[in-house]
Amino acid sequence: MSLFFQTKTQPPGCSMTPCKTKLGQFVRDQRLARGWTQERLARIAGVKQNTISGLEVGARANYRVTYLKHLAKALECELSELWALIPNVSAPPPTERGRFIRGRREKLYLSLEGLASKMRVSLYVVRHLEMCPKERLTSVQYIPVLARVLQVSAKSLLPFFQGSKRPPVGGLGALIQERRMLLGMSQSDIADRIGVSRTFVSKIELGRVGLVEATADATLKKLAKALQLDPDTLRQVRPKRKIANKPRTEGTLSALLTARRVELGLSQATIATRAGVAKSTVSDIERNGGSLDSLIKVANALDLDLDVKPKK
Repeated sequence: MSLFFQTKTQPPGCSMTPCKTKLGQFVRDQRLARGWTQERLARIAGVKQNTISGLEVGARANYRVTYLKHLAKALECELSELWALIPNVSAPPPTERGRFIRGRREKLYLSLEGLASKMRVSLYVVRHLEMCPKERLTSVQYIPVLARVLQVSAKSLLPFFQGSKRPPVGGLGALIQERRMLLGMSQSDIADRIGVSRTFVSKIELGRVGLVEATADATLKKLAKALQLDPDTLRQVRPKRKIANKPRTEGTLSALLTARRVELGLSQATIATRAGVAKSTVSDIERNGGSLDSLIKVANALDLDLDVKPKK
C-alpha cells in the first residue's frame, strides 16, 4: 500500500499572530497587499526576517530609524508615515525640558534607544532627561553631547537645566555658572580642576567670594583655564574691590593711613600681606588701634615715612 502526502502551500497571511500596534498592522497590510512573505519583505528591505516579524506583532520596543528607512523604501511610503504609527509607550513629558527633548528627537526620527546610543549613555539617562520631573545637578554634564545629538546650540538648553540649588549672584557668578554648564561641568568638577572645595566654587557663584584680593589672582587664573576663558574676561566682571572701614576719628594717623590705602586702591588684605601682619591688625590700626611696630610696618607697605622708630 503506497502512501503519499499532499502538501499545500499556504498563501501569505495565514495562521499569523495578531498585530498589537498600528505600525505592525500597517506593515502587514502593505506586505500582504503585495503578496509578499515576511522573508521577501525582509530581503527587499535588507533586514532580518525576525525584525519584520517583531514589527508586525508589536514585540519590538526599539524602532531603529535605519530599519524604518529601509522599510519605507521597500513599501514605497514616507518615513514620517511609519514614524507616526510608532506606539507611544510613555506618557507626555512632565517638564519643559522633556517636551523640548521629545520634540527634537521626534523631528530627527530618534527613539529613546537611538538617542541613548548616539549620546553613548544608558537608556536610564535619556529617560531621566526626558521624563523625570525632579532636577539633578549632575545632569549638566549631558548638555554638550545632548546639544550635539539634538542638533541645537548648547546655550539653548541652559534654561532647561539647573546649575545649582540657588541662582548665581553678580556678573562673575553668572558667567562662571553659564560657562561651566556649557562645558558640561558641575561645581565639583570645577573645584577638582582648580584645587579648591565645591563649597568655595558655590560661594563664588553666589557672590560671597569675589576673587578681588591680590592673593586670589592665582585662583582666578586657574578658574579661567578650567573654563577655557581668558583671565581678563573674569577680571572684567568680578566685583569691584571694596574700600571700607573709615577711621573713627578724622585728622589722626589712622585717617592718614586709610586715606593712603584708598588712594592706592588697595584692600586691607593686600596691605596686610605686604606688611606681613594679619588683616585684623590693619583694621585695628585704621580704627586708632594696633601696636607701634605694626603701625610702622603698615606705613612702610603704604610707602609712607612716619619718622618714628619702634621701641627697643
